[in-house]
Amino acid sequence: MLNNYLSLCLKELDVKKFLLVASVVLAGCASSPQKLKSQPPYADFKSTKTVNDLTSCISSKLEERSYGLSPLQTFIKPVAHGQAITTVGNAEIIEVKQQEQNSKINYYSVFPGRLGANQDRVDGIKSDIESCL
Repeated sequence: MLNNYLSLCLKELDVKKFLLVASVVLAGCASSPQKLKSQPPYADFKSTKTVNDLTSCISSKLEERSYGLSPLQTFIKPVAHGQAITTVGNAEIIEVKQQEQNSKINYYSVFPGRLGANQDRVDGIKSDIESCL
């Protein structure tokens, strides 16, 4: 029965889309927020905009993107001195924190340096962050 279901899924999905979705799911499953944030951020930024303005802008931009068959889903969570935007499976974490008169943004991603990583996704999210600064 499982083989029939998998066969049907593969017939309906383009193989590249299937592999992309599978890599996102597997990458997210292999990562916890603590483990991801124990590494240096992929990119960091500063802005004079407020934490709320930045979080709203970045989250909106990310939700316009789609990978595989569905749009990128984001979740906003409070953190000390700011907010964090996470994606499904914690594949990306974007922390936006108040730092004196500025906001500091740290972008963490499971994809850089991984075999089969989707560099377009990483670069697109980085570009979305930059457009909100």
